[in-house]
Amino acid sequence: MNLIPPEYKKGLALEAWRRYAFTFGVYLAAVALIAITLLLPSFFFLRLQIENLQDNLATIQKSDDYKKVFSKQRDVEQINRALAAFVGFDKSSIQASALLEEIFSHMTSTDIVISNTAYARGQAPQAPSVAITGKAATRDAFRAFTEELGKSMYVKGIVSPISNLLDQKDISFSITLNLK
Repeated sequence: MNLIPPEYKKGLALEAWRRYAFTFGVYLAAVALIAITLLLPSFFFLRLQIENLQDNLATIQKSDDYKKVFSKQRDVEQINRALAAFVGFDKSSIQASALLEEIFSHMTSTDIVISNTAYARGQAPQAPSVAITGKAATRDAFRAFTEELGKSMYVKGIVSPISNLLDQKDISFSITLNLK
C-alpha cells in the first residue's frame, strides 16, 4: 500500500468505504426482509381480528337490544340531570325548611301576602337565590318586609326593582333574595 501513488490511495480508500456501505446496506436489507417475513402472519391475524370485531360491532348496533339499552342510557342521563338540582340543594349549607320559615316569619301582619316563591340553585360563581312575588297593602309595609328580610342570616342581598315602590297601595311586588 505504501508503494501506491497518493492519487490512487484516495481512490482505494473511497472504494473501501463504498464496499463497507454496500455490505452494510445488504445486511440491513436482509434483516428487514427477515423481520417482515416473520411479522407477516401476525399482521394478517390482527387485521382479520379487527375486521371481525368491526363486523360484530356493526351487527350488535343494529340489534333491538342495543337500541333499547342506548335509549335507557339516555333516560338515565336525563334523570341524573334532573336529580342534580336536588343533590345540589341538599349539599348546600341552607336548609329549605329553615329558609322558608325565615321568610314567612317576617310576615307579621296581614299587609303582606306571598303568592309564589322560587328557588334558583346557583352555579359556581353565582350564589343561590330565592324569587318572591306577592302583594303588599302599602309601600311602608313592603319596605318594612324587605328590611326585615335583609337582616336574615341567610340573605346576602335583596334585588328589588324600582317598580315595586311606584304605587302607594296594593303593590304587586317581585323581589330576589341572594343567599349566602
